Amino acid sequence: MLSEINSELFMKNPINIWTENLWKTLAKYPGGAEAVSAQRQVWENQKADEAIKVIVFGPYDASKSTLLKRLLVERGTEVPDWLTISGRRETFETNSVRSGEVVFVDTPGFSGGNAEHDKASFDSLRLSDAFLWVLPPQLITTGKETVFEILNERSMNSAFPEATMLQSTIVAIARIDEAGIDPADNIEGFQQLLHRKTEEFESLLKSSGLKSRPRAVCCVAADPYQLVGNTPSPEPSLYATGREWDGFQALIDCLANLKTDRKLLRDYAGARFVAGLAFETQSELDECVKVEEMALEGCANDIKRHSLFCQRLDALRTQALAELQRDLEDALLSASRAGSDSPKDMLAGLERSLKQIVDAWSEKSFADCRRLANEFEYEIQARMATPSFAVFRQIAEDFETQERQSDNPGINPVKVGKKALGFGPTLRKGFENYANVELGMPLKVAAERLQKLEHSQKTIDEFIKVHGKGEAFSGSAHAGKASRWVKWGKVLDSVGPVVEQLGDACLEIVGEFLSTQKSNERAQRRNELRKRLDSETKAIQREASEPFETQCNAVEKWITERKLALENGSVELTRRVQTLKDFSQLLGESIREC
Repeated sequence: MLSEINSELFMKNPINIWTENLWKTLAKYPGGAEAVSAQRQVWENQKADEAIKVIVFGPYDASKSTLLKRLLVERGTEVPDWLTISGRRETFETNSVRSGEVVFVDTPGFSGGNAEHDKASFDSLRLSDAFLWVLPPQLITTGKETVFEILNERSMNSAFPEATMLQSTIVAIARIDEAGIDPADNIEGFQQLLHRKTEEFESLLKSSGLKSRPRAVCCVAADPYQLVGNTPSPEPSLYATGREWDGFQALIDCLANLKTDRKLLRDYAGARFVAGLAFETQSELDECVKVEEMALEGCANDIKRHSLFCQRLDALRTQALAELQRDLEDALLSASRAGSDSPKDMLAGLERSLKQIVDAWSEKSFADCRRLANEFEYEIQARMATPSFAVFRQIAEDFETQERQSDNPGINPVKVGKKALGFGPTLRKGFENYANVELGMPLKVAAERLQKLEHSQKTIDEFIKVHGKGEAFSGSAHAGKASRWVKWGKVLDSVGPVVEQLGDACLEIVGEFLSTQKSNERAQRRNELRKRLDSETKAIQREASEPFETQCNAVEKWITERKLALENGSVELTRRVQTLKDFSQLLGESIREC
């Protein structure tokens, strides 16, 4: 009996203790405790069933249904309607029938060219106490790898020695009456054939590296000469032909003896079930680690790209401001050197020149900033479509869920932020949202009101008085803030007063070009003017650059938020990868304790 054969098999750690310890380890599966609990309930339901569950499996052409039908008839069990004899592979499906203390499960045939059949058979093997392996007379002709995957030391991903599988298995070499010798004509030769087939099977197991042997090997003819076939509910007497040599009684006796070892068979089954779950979990862990490590690598690259865009934005801002300063200085210095018959014409020309410079610079700088932002946004959208970014999406959703469920929302130090990761508004929409919050009105509305203000040729206070605060602005400060968000509206208004302030000094220089004063006095006055020009240039530059800086800051904020989110996501992802690796190691150690 199995209890005698395997008395020392689990000396290091008894099977029940090992099984329970492995369940406890699996219950620690990060994020998977509920699934493990559901699987344990599946096993507990099976464990509570007093019947011995016997899986009938083998290749599609082994006549499993014929053999099972004969077993049911001999055991006095009604043959179910689904049990038909058919060579059509596509008709096979998993079914079960109870016969006394045994539940037989008929599985689809292995290696019948149908992957769904193989999967259904494997799934059935997971919940079983014993196995009835049915083979044709030629033994294993196809699918040898599949069969030995089931029987070897990692059968069904089981950690236990092959003995838990093989010593729970009864082998039936079926259709033995078709093996080449008719027992009716040569009974002695037939007996020798049975002996050779048994030895051939033993040799096959040995050559496959299997050290253990099955519980029993029976050579049987379930339906000698196919006299019964698909006869519904046949009487046992229909199998009378060949009963003295068909070997079926030995198979019936082997199945009847299963109840003697029911407890150990059930212990083995429990070990196989939890071990199979453990190896599936390890496989899942390995896959998760691979995916998340790839995501980590992608994250590191993304962080570098974000830093690069920040550097490009800084360079763009520095260059743009330098160009504005240079152009303004050139315009003012040119005016100070130019001669004119009319001071009024000179001042008007200077004002036009400054407005053109500010206007052209604003157009170019805003376009450059927008182009860089669009390039970055396009790259982000493309990146979000990659598989590895789905990991960060899941992290963000996990944190969002945790935040909603938290008693103290907002205190989690490692946040990702769905909006920052790009799941929220695009850059353009985000910029408009920023402006809306700042101004208390949509950016488009602010632009329309500023345009009306400019065309009205009124002061801000006059414009507000005419249109009212509800249709204009709450005051000059509000209008100034709006112009900074919309673009450069107020800057152009500031050019005129600056020109007026510089007017006298410019006229003095112009007059000097027409006078006969000494050159050193002209040089001194010119230096004084340059100082004033430098001061006023900076004033115009500040006015002109403020809206540009506003947009650059908005873009920089968006990039920085995303970079911070990726950095925090990287921290969280690193922690998750390490957690999975630690659990995988713990699970492996628990498995090896058997």
